[in-house]
Amino acid sequence: MAGRDNALVQYTIALFDLIGKPYPFWLAEECEKAFRELGEKIVIEDVHFDLIFRDSEESRLSMARFLMGSEYPNIPREALLKEFDRYLHDGNIIIKTTNKHFILKR
Repeated sequence: MAGRDNALVQYTIALFDLIGKPYPFWLAEECEKAFRELGEKIVIEDVHFDLIFRDSEESRLSMARFLMGSEYPNIPREALLKEFDRYLHDGNIIIKTTNKHFILKR
């Protein structure tokens, strides 16, 4: 489950903010809160991963389309592309990020 520390979540939140729409997906922090409110015993592990793809406009837009879903056509093309700039390294987009792995203890 991705949380606010996930780079892909940060990418999408910035774009939803740009078009004035609330973030429409559940985040790890919300799931953790719900489990705790239910009295569930949980362990949370960070799962680190790298998303790497060759940098091109086509690749950036393909990833943006996947991440933004039905809102993709509503976001300025320049913003979709620019948000990947910080991950550019030697001709590749390299995104090092983390998800949360929730383990219920019974």
